[in-house]
Amino acid sequence: MARSWPSDGGRRMSGMAGQVMKYKASPEGEYTSGLHPHINKLMSVILCDDQVAGLEVETKDGQWLNLALSPNFYIFVVGDPLMAWSNGRMHAVRHRVIMSGEKDRYSLGAFAVPIKEEP
Repeated sequence: MARSWPSDGGRRMSGMAGQVMKYKASPEGEYTSGLHPHINKLMSVILCDDQVAGLEVETKDGQWLNLALSPNFYIFVVGDPLMAWSNGRMHAVRHRVIMSGEKDRYSLGAFAVPIKEEP
């Protein structure tokens, strides 16, 4: 069965959800997992981080890179659905948060989420 493009041009295929995330500081001298390694199952996310390090991405050879970002930067993270939709031209990256140090880490996320199609 062929599908036609929605009459609204596809504008209602996804919505947005926001979330403030707090990662607790780890005990002195220790590293703790703030967020387990994963690939987003949502379409995409835009992140705005504070100046506490911790966000890491996995390279193709399995190494973890700590992202040191300017306070004026936003991070666009591709999820599995967007990678599939782009036929692999955009890559869904595995990422995690590792905490070390005495300050809590805050991050603001804007998530693109699919909207359930009405019958």
